[in-house]
Amino acid sequence: MKRLLILGATGSLGRHVLQQAVAAGHQVSVLVRNPAKLPTELRSRITVHQMDLGTVAIGALADIIRGHEALINCAGLVTEGRVFVQLVDRIVSSVESLAPAERPTCWFLGGAAVLDIGPTGRRGVELPKVRDTYWPHLKNFERLSA
Repeated sequence: MKRLLILGATGSLGRHVLQQAVAAGHQVSVLVRNPAKLPTELRSRITVHQMDLGTVAIGALADIIRGHEALINCAGLVTEGRVFVQLVDRIVSSVESLAPAERPTCWFLGGAAVLDIGPTGRRGVELPKVRDTYWPHLKNFERLSA
């Protein structure tokens, strides 16, 4: 059993990740804006932290992250553009503020646009019509890669 923290557990992807994590027997904490959106049958089986990732202080978020073995980020919408990029930066900065031994394994779930296109050396987000909408995924990928 692992101690997991799921960010964005009330969204369409986050809900599936939450259900799978609980079903696998992990000790799950979630960070959500609105706990009422959590599946009723899971609320008593998880630890809930209520806050807005877009405004929480980096130190406060780091305090919640500390003690978890893994962080799974499902929060944010690519259509929010710069707000999405800032949200991912806030999460990464919070993890980076922890001592290396305190940092959990982090999974940032993103769109297929950042995947390589075969052996071409290009990513989906570099395609003109894809780039216009999915550029935040590339910015977030670059931040994570740094």
